[in-house]
Amino acid sequence: MKRIQKLPQYLTQDQTKAFVRVANSFQEKKLAFRKNNVLLCIKLQLYAGLRVQEALDLKPEDVVLGEGTKEIKVVQGKGNKDRIVPMASAVVDIISFINSYLKPKPNVPYINFKTRKPVWEWYKKIGVEAGITNFKGTHTLRHTFARNCLRNGVPINVLQNLLGHSSMQTTLEYLKINPSAEELNLAMDKIKEETE
Repeated sequence: MKRIQKLPQYLTQDQTKAFVRVANSFQEKKLAFRKNNVLLCIKLQLYAGLRVQEALDLKPEDVVLGEGTKEIKVVQGKGNKDRIVPMASAVVDIISFINSYLKPKPNVPYINFKTRKPVWEWYKKIGVEAGITNFKGTHTLRHTFARNCLRNGVPINVLQNLLGHSSMQTTLEYLKINPSAEELNLAMDKIKEETE
């Protein structure tokens, strides 16, 4: 019997904004959320494409914050593979803040959870408060990262490296997601401009 392949679940732009808005309010209001660096986990998934376990394992010694270099070394990711991931400014800002003010030990993970379960519990709470009904798991933010990369012209082979996929087939799954109505209309407007 052939296995049914599900399309990757991702957040729309509006859902992403709502999710981040609620996460930022949790950061201000909920001590346990702030103390465990859950916002960092969210940003590592949403803006660097890390798997949740990779985010949980990230240590200060795995981060390079130099003048021209801002990157994360994912050590022993899935399949025991290492990779280098560039950091978006949203990730740089929160890591710089944590490094400057909280002064974490270089070999101790930033995020204070050992398993994915408490992360998922926080994500569910944020999703509910943000009114997101299709939030299916912690991987949703990683899928959102991949989707946003493709929408903004990142080549598929570069995305494969960013995500740490061994097989291009895995990365190609993101190409099966249909464009939103807005994206389709923008593309059609471009075609119209070019042909008229």
